[in-house]
Amino acid sequence: MPALAIFVEELTHDLLQRVSAIVAADGDASRADIRELQREVRRLGRRVARRLAGRPGRPPQGVRKCSVRGCPQPHVAKGLCKNHYQQVRYREKKAGVRGGGSRRPAGGRGRG
Repeated sequence: MPALAIFVEELTHDLLQRVSAIVAADGDASRADIRELQREVRRLGRRVARRLAGRPGRPPQGVRKCSVRGCPQPHVAKGLCKNHYQQVRYREKKAGVRGGGSRRPAGGRGRG
């Protein structure tokens, strides 16, 4: 478990203990509000833990494969492996789809 996930889990636990202590000392006056706060802290803790574990509904990035049929290479960008991504970039550059072009100044090879 990543260090941040452990920290969030410990923070959530600590907050719940403190809120429980306040409820015990305060009495019935604000128990409903404090219970709602406890539920919200638990929900937030679970959401953070899920986010730290990876994006919801998607496999972790190390598991994702290239979206080109039959290609077993791992995903790098835009659903493609490094080879297919470079092929798409090359085709876009040739077609003039990407507006970037060369980073060199138009006047020559280098400085001066």
